[in-house]
Amino acid sequence: MEGEGARLVALLREAIDQGLRGPGDLIAGAPGLIDIIAPHSSDQIAGADRAHSIIRASMQALDSDARTALRALYGLDRPRPKPPAPPDRQGQRKSTPRRTVLLTATQRRAAAGRVIQRSGITWQRAYETIYLTDLAAEILRRVRTGDDTTHGRPRGWMPYEPPPPPPAASFQPRAPERNRGTSTPDTGKPEA
Repeated sequence: MEGEGARLVALLREAIDQGLRGPGDLIAGAPGLIDIIAPHSSDQIAGADRAHSIIRASMQALDSDARTALRALYGLDRPRPKPPAPPDRQGQRKSTPRRTVLLTATQRRAAAGRVIQRSGITWQRAYETIYLTDLAAEILRRVRTGDDTTHGRPRGWMPYEPPPPPPAASFQPRAPERNRGTSTPDTGKPEA
């Protein structure tokens, strides 16, 4: 299993060049990830969709800095293109809609480094492997347990069932409360 984790980290590193904005990026840039994460899918597109959702859920389960840095590293934080401007009265569009361009791997590494207040080179040399290993561990946990939710269930999770109430026959009324140094209702003075 150690080899599977190392292979997953290597494939995640390869996917940085392409980015992981959607399932199509997995098919084009890292088809090996689909084989590890969703090996029993009916076809490549279904496998890419499932693998992409597991990768995103795994990122979401990590702590805030790791989640933000990995989203920047894989280009998941790029804004979507604006919808086309409505035509004016003559039927002409004022601007041509443009598709957002995925940043280069170097630019995305720099953005990931900014999250933890480091440069892109320092991120790549010192932090990238650590963060990718954390992501790979979370992905493998989800693949092995079949857990595809955002937060997952802790190990050994059992549904909580409260104990049943005691039988009615065991009910005993409480003893009346004694007056302990409080004022009496008639005089307003403490009892002696």
